[in-house]
Amino acid sequence: MPTFCLSRNRRQVGFTLVELLVVIAIIGVLIALLLPAVQQAREAARRMDCSNRLKQFGIAYHNYHDTHGSFPSGHIVNGQNSPCIDQPNASGTRAPWSVLILPFLEQQNLHDQFRFGEQFSINNQHQGTAVNHALQWSTNTAFHCPSDPLAVDMHPSYLACAGGGPPPSGTVPTIDQGCKATATSSFVLYYNGVFWVNSKTKFSNMLDGTSNSYLMGESFYVVHPSVDAFSLQKHSSWAGGVFYRADYRYYTNLAAAVEPINQPVSGISTKGANKSEAVVGRTFGSFHPGGCNMLLGDASVHYMSQTMDINTHRAYGAIADGGPIGGLP
Repeated sequence: MPTFCLSRNRRQVGFTLVELLVVIAIIGVLIALLLPAVQQAREAARRMDCSNRLKQFGIAYHNYHDTHGSFPSGHIVNGQNSPCIDQPNASGTRAPWSVLILPFLEQQNLHDQFRFGEQFSINNQHQGTAVNHALQWSTNTAFHCPSDPLAVDMHPSYLACAGGGPPPSGTVPTIDQGCKATATSSFVLYYNGVFWVNSKTKFSNMLDGTSNSYLMGESFYVVHPSVDAFSLQKHSSWAGGVFYRADYRYYTNLAAAVEPINQPVSGISTKGANKSEAVVGRTFGSFHPGGCNMLLGDASVHYMSQTMDINTHRAYGAIADGGPIGGLP
């Protein structure tokens, strides 16, 4: 029986160069489409984390009020009979709100290390006792927003609110508007909110309602009056003194406009010997796109848009001015 040899053509399996380039191009397009979605998901998670941290502060404030009968003082300064701090009694400087609230943030151990009968630091030039100063300039991540690249070490993302309202009409603000931050500055410290020097605000003082008043919020506007306005660093401590606090609304008679949430940090023009005089109404802002998280008096957290009406934003800072009208924006 004859033997037949069958010859078959065998084709090698593989990609041609063109096919490989097409596949790479498709993968590149898919990655380009996917990355923004991943980044948005990460930012959404960070914003939710930030909201939860502010919520913890809200619960802590309420528990503090239940225990002590009022909210913590914005800053305790012994011998200071006025909420204005033109001439602060440095030797009488004691704990700020951020230290007083620690036991209710599950930081009792840190709280107990402070020496409350001794002087606290106002800043690095006016230091309190060594123990208090070291603790004030220590790291506390409870005050850090995960989206805030400036919130490192002792620098905070969250600031309590001392008040708000329309800009002062003249060089010297009237007593119901606030007081000058320092003897040489023209921006204003408000004290018609919850937290200010030696305040003891109660729920009963919040005549606008707890849901219509700010307790605190996010801020990257943390500056000291003697430094250039809004350099890309924070001149502050989570437990800083009376000058390092930015837990107030400040304005200046140098400009009539009051700027909304999330104005750029850089590109600020400065005026006068005091560089911060160019700061108009910038107090709250965040690295979240489009707005920032704000904690209200009822312990709820709301994301306030950077396009919200500025008068509504200012009215939320005060607790008994009859506003805002119409509820949350």
